[in-house]
Amino acid sequence: VRLVGSEMCIRDRDESHKQVLGQYLSLVSDKSKIYIEGHADSLGSKGYNKALSSRRAGQVASYLKKDLHQGSRIVEYAYGESAPICKVEDNKETGCNRRVVITVKS
Repeated sequence: VRLVGSEMCIRDRDESHKQVLGQYLSLVSDKSKIYIEGHADSLGSKGYNKALSSRRAGQVASYLKKDLHQGSRIVEYAYGESAPICKVEDNKETGCNRRVVITVKS
């Protein structure tokens, strides 16, 4: 899965990632929650970035609900630009602050 702007692109080579995610989720308890965190970098306004991170989390949540049938286990968060993992210079090269994080908790 690759994020381009506000769009999530699922490419053919991502099939293995989707397969591994599906296999992993089939191994954890049905009572476990799946937390999806949407993040953005600081290139836009704070309001735009908050909405963008919400769309990112929503697109991944939609995939998990529709394709992997995870339904009510999903909890979404939109952090906008508030939780960077790299410096602005690194983000310009790699886009490391534009991301979705999936965490499974029992």
